[in-house]
Amino acid sequence: MSRSIRFLVLLLLYGGAAVISYWVSWKLRFGFYVELDGIPERFRDKVVLQALYMIPTKLVCLYLLGQFTGLVRFFRLPDAIRLFIGSSIATAIFSIVWVASSYAFVPPGSVLLVD
Repeated sequence: MSRSIRFLVLLLLYGGAAVISYWVSWKLRFGFYVELDGIPERFRDKVVLQALYMIPTKLVCLYLLGQFTGLVRFFRLPDAIRLFIGSSIATAIFSIVWVASSYAFVPPGSVLLVD
C-alpha cells in the first residue's frame, strides 16, 4: 500500500473515531436529552462550529506524535501512550482557550474531558 493511501486510510479512521468521540461526549454531557439529537437547542450551533476546529486540531496533534506512520495491526503500549499524549495535548490546548475566552469558544469542560 502506498504511503499516501495509508495516510488517507489512517486519517479517515482516526477522524471517524474523533467525530464519534466528540459526538458521544456531547450526548453524555446532556444525559441523552429528550430532543431528537440529544443536545439542547442553545448548544446545537456550537457543536458543529467547534467540531470544525477541535477535530482537526486533535488529528494534527496525533500526526505530530507519529500516530499516522503505519497501519495499526498490533496496538502496543507505545502506540497507546502516543495516542494518550496526543489527545491530552489537544485537551490542554482547548482547556487553556476555554478559560482564556471566558468559556465561549470551546465546549463545556465535561465535554473536553470525556472527548
